[in-house]
Amino acid sequence: MSGNNKLGDFIGGFLVGGLIGAAVAILTTPYSGSEAKDEVRNLYNESLKRSDDLKHKAEDSINEFSNLTKDKLAEGLSNLKDRASNLVNRFDDLTNKGAGVLIEDEIV
Repeated sequence: MSGNNKLGDFIGGFLVGGLIGAAVAILTTPYSGSEAKDEVRNLYNESLKRSDDLKHKAEDSINEFSNLTKDKLAEGLSNLKDRASNLVNRFDDLTNKGAGVLIEDEIV
């Protein structure tokens, strides 16, 4: 959960930093009003495109991580089932051997 929170904090900080940078650029720009509006519009559109790209990259990374995790969990579960089956077989063998010893002791 903390990994998701850190990613959210990073993206939030990135966006806030971009907005602050855009505000400083607007306040210190040598452009006229209409030129500044065009520049702001362009910056806004670029920011939307970048944030959309970041969103898709984050989704791809999350999906890749999720698939990798599922694969590793399935592999671990398979190994665990195999080990449990081996333990059951060993227990059955020991139980049968123990029963055989008890039967021999009663006969003798």
